[in-house]
Amino acid sequence: PSILLFDEFEALAPKRGSDNTGVTDRVVNQLLTFLDGVEQIRRNDNDTFCSGSSSDQVYIIAVTSRPDRVDPALLRPGRLDKHIYVGYPETVSERIDIMS
Repeated sequence: PSILLFDEFEALAPKRGSDNTGVTDRVVNQLLTFLDGVEQIRRNDNDTFCSGSSSDQVYIIAVTSRPDRVDPALLRPGRLDKHIYVGYPETVSERIDIMS
């Protein structure tokens, strides 16, 4: 399987129109095209993302602390549509557990 991890995704794919050069718009458009291609592979595989051999599996993970700054088109169904919130540790005990 393959795992693509994008950290600080809001820096890579901010809302389109957020700069004056159009560079971020082109990057976001390329990401949309890429994600649509992955979705097409999933559809051709009977909507089962993990079917086939293990070498056919692709997982895409985008991490952000500012989901409000990510272009909404990337978060639509078929693209990055599973959202998991991981909050900050609230107690000293939780912080110690993370560091152990």
